[in-house]
Parts: sequence; C-alpha cells; structure tokens
Amino acid sequence: MDVGFRPAEGELAPRRLRRSLSPERRPRRRRWALWGLCLVALILAVDLPLAYASSQGAGQRAQLLRADWSRQQSEGVSAAQLAPLRAQLAAAGSDPWWSPAYWFDSEAATVSSLRASTDRLWERSLSAGRQHATATLAGYRALVGRDSAWLSAAQASAARGWPAQLARAGTPARLESLARDWGSTLER
Repeated sequence: MDVGFRPAEGELAPRRLRRSLSPERRPRRRRWALWGLCLVALILAVDLPLAYASSQGAGQRAQLLRADWSRQQSEGVSAAQLAPLRAQLAAAGSDPWWSPAYWFDSEAATVSSLRASTDRLWERSLSAGRQHATATLAGYRALVGRDSAWLSAAQASAARGWPAQLARAGTPARLESLARDWGSTLER
C-alpha cells in the first residue's frame, strides 16, 4: 500500500512537495557537494606545500637582504635611510605562511620590492657622494685658478690625482672620505 499525496493532474503541487516527489535531485546535490570538497582538497594539497616552500625561500632572501643592508650601512648608506626598509620587511614577515594574508600579500613579493628599493637607495647614495666629491674637486680647481699666485707648486698640483681617485671610489663612504680629505686640503 502506497500512501502518498499526489495532486490531481490540474492542481499545482507546493514547491516542497514537488521536490520530495522528484527522486533524481538529491543524488545530484550530493554529487556536486562531493566534487566541491574534492576540488577544495586538491587546491589545498597543491597550494599549501607551494606556499610553505615559497615562505622558506622568501625567508632566505630576507636574510640576504638584511645582510646586504648591514654591508651597505658599513659602506656609507645611513641607517636612517635603511630604517623604513627594515620596518617594511619586519611588518611583512609577521604573517605565517598558512594565513590568508600571506597568500594575498606574500613576503616574497615584499622582499622583491625591497630589493629594488635597496638598489635604488644604493645608487642614490653613490650619486650623492659622487656629487659632493665632484663639487669639492671643482671648488679646489676654482681656488687654484683664482689664487694660483698665492699657492705653492705642491698645493697647486695636489688635485692632479683626484679625478682618478674619484673614478676608483665605489662606495658612498669612500666618496665622502675623499670629499672630506679634499675639503681639508681646501681649508689649508
């Protein structure tokens, strides 16, 4: 004996009743849910190891960047210029590799950006040191041209090797040292 409510041909069945009467809908939902779970599991199985490996590589590049900053500071780049870069790296490293914040704003991208900023900072420091040394050299040459009658031959020829020293200088500290030495020669 089959007890169930089946509306007559002309009557409209309520929505729930129509769903309960159609047997093929439920297995489809389960199948789609199963496929969705499988897809999520596949994404996690692929993405999590990649994110972990990426975080390890980014950590090593961050260590190299910190070492480069220490070297640059010892070679004449001021600590005040490097401080914002260090703060930005410290803020980027605070998210663990498994957090969604890491996935959308990865430390690897931050380290790459900081590497480019570090290179620009180094070039600016070299350029500023070279400009300062060049201005000191030009000032000495102007002094020699203006007051050559009052200078000894040794004082007049002191700047002869300075352009070669300027060309060999490869760090901001060396350039500043040359400018300071040449400036003391100017003051004598």
